[in-house]
Amino acid sequence: MPALCHAARAASDITKQLLSFSRREIGHAVDVPIDEVLVHLAKVLVRLLPRDIAVEVSAASGAWAHIDRSQLEQVIVNLALIPVVMFYVLRDWEMIWDR
Repeated sequence: MPALCHAARAASDITKQLLSFSRREIGHAVDVPIDEVLVHLAKVLVRLLPRDIAVEVSAASGAWAHIDRSQLEQVIVNLALIPVVMFYVLRDWEMIWDR
């Protein structure tokens, strides 16, 4: 049951991110424990990234940031996924040009 509640919260946060982006809203900054966010996102990234990419988290305990949590999560996910997506795009592009 806790996993279901956590997944529902994550879905709610993503929906809020999309709505705030479309409305160009500024997020609600609070003190966020960075290590907690990274540990949570590591579990998400393991599912999103290809199996040949290892996800390792190394964060100083007690590190905090005054930021909107969902925006911080979005930045971390983007930093992890964009290079992977670009790798596959460029690889496919090279395959097309090699034909």
